[in-house]
Amino acid sequence: MKKIVFLLLSVTFSTFTFAQGKSYKIGVKLSPAVGYLKSASSDLSTNGLSVRLGYGLMVDRMFSEKYGFGFGINMIEFAGHAEYSRLIESSDINPTIQQVKRDYDKVKYVELPVTLKLRTSEMGKFTYWGQFGLGLAYLYSALADEQTTDLYSKVDNGPFTRLQSEQVQMNNQNIRGEFNSFRASMIIALGAESVISQSTLFTYGVTYNGGLLSMYGSNEKVVKYTEGAVSFENDAKTPVFGDKKVMLNQVQLNVGIIF
Repeated sequence: MKKIVFLLLSVTFSTFTFAQGKSYKIGVKLSPAVGYLKSASSDLSTNGLSVRLGYGLMVDRMFSEKYGFGFGINMIEFAGHAEYSRLIESSDINPTIQQVKRDYDKVKYVELPVTLKLRTSEMGKFTYWGQFGLGLAYLYSALADEQTTDLYSKVDNGPFTRLQSEQVQMNNQNIRGEFNSFRASMIIALGAESVISQSTLFTYGVTYNGGLLSMYGSNEKVVKYTEGAVSFENDAKTPVFGDKKVMLNQVQLNVGIIF
């Protein structure tokens, strides 16, 4: 993981070095953001908004005063709440169906945006811009707090039977192994720039960063429910599974300086 992050940083800083003397604009930004999780499965519920602080470096390769490409490197972070049921199988315990209440924390990505940027002519003291494209990100970390309750268990090849058990709290669980290592997103942004000095600009804007892929790997599943109860095959020995698909989305307020 560290090697990949180092490679992304090396590529970005190499771009900055090359940018000297070219038609580039380079800057830094802070990005306070409101994020939310969007489930694509009726058997996994999400709720709540999270507020996180991101930051990054901006590089605009301008082909004229009015259009160019936008690049950079961003650190973005997500959080949120989800509830679902899962099957636990291991050599240490009997197969068990658990209800999970999970609070995501410190789900961080290193992102390389690739966008088209359009700018207006100066209007009064401001120049307005729009930006759209893709974000390509690598998962840096993923932690979560969990409350789990054992619902059903089975012995040997018998059917699942209902359990009466208490909730178990587990904090700071490393769940990175459940996630896709890479994230792709759609980026749409609007904002403005104003002149601070001859070579320095103040820039601000609003960005929608919407996930295009599930944050979970394709092998991750949830247990399906029917009419509020866990769904089993006819023999009651095998639960019915559904896909574990959750998208990460953010609305960011970007404030920065362009040099």
